[in-house]
Amino acid sequence: MSKLENEIIRNSFELFKTSSNEEFELYIDPEIDLPSGKPVFTAVLKNNPQFTESLDSLEVKARISPEAYDYYRSHLLEKSTIETEQQLVNHVVENFETYYKAGLNYVVIGLSGMSGSGKSTLAREVRRIMSEKYGEQFAPVILSTDDYHRGRKYLESTYGAPWQNWDDPRVYNTQELAEDLKAFGRGERIIKKHFDFDIEEPALDDIIEPRPFVLVEGLFADSPDLDGIRHAHFEVPVSPVTALGRDIRRLVSKRANNEFSNPEARLKYQLETGLPTYIESRSRPRNFLFRSLLDASRLVEKPSL
Repeated sequence: MSKLENEIIRNSFELFKTSSNEEFELYIDPEIDLPSGKPVFTAVLKNNPQFTESLDSLEVKARISPEAYDYYRSHLLEKSTIETEQQLVNHVVENFETYYKAGLNYVVIGLSGMSGSGKSTLAREVRRIMSEKYGEQFAPVILSTDDYHRGRKYLESTYGAPWQNWDDPRVYNTQELAEDLKAFGRGERIIKKHFDFDIEEPALDDIIEPRPFVLVEGLFADSPDLDGIRHAHFEVPVSPVTALGRDIRRLVSKRANNEFSNPEARLKYQLETGLPTYIESRSRPRNFLFRSLLDASRLVEKPSL
């Protein structure tokens, strides 16, 4: 029996240590398949019983590869940071205000996080606060890196079929996003886009008028292609497991697509492909500013804000 097979005799490996402030728990049940004598690994994602706000029960199981098991044995998943999601919203609002009061007429902030982390919800909350404080003309335009999805046809014709890693940076045309942000900065209008999950291709929406503030949210809102355009960047302070649980809960409730028609397939994909891709892409510092904020004593109030 191999060293790996000997390890299987031990108890379940808990990928994520449960705590009272996390919505979900995730562990792997390793065992020996009796007919073949080979190790098999079943990932189990479910609601954290200590988290009283979890009203809808969720338990999803998926068989994952030995390679995925080995990966998580050496990559323990982090808990949420001390910062709360509301604190993050406040920081984003404060950065918009500070840069504008420092004399900038156009401010771009990035907000990243893995699927299910709550990026879109938090972006809408930032927009609501700015609109209530300063009026609709100062409500940030929200652009998502998802809006710049290249689509299945392009990916498969360029890189080969079938395309399966939807979290790969090549999926998103962040260079086109950068050009749109530059156009906004010049006072030009851009065409809003979105990704059509039914046909798995990009689609065009309405024309957007430029505004002083833009919030870019998405998996690759910290893309190097946006360096020099974006003024600040933040990552949603949610653990990978909570984001994973929310992502699958969303799939169960409303947004199945052609690639992941059931939560088991989605959990398998996220653990074998999506989450490792996200973890390995996090080599850049988190919650950093691309330009140093000016000292508060030198800020000049602008009468229009």
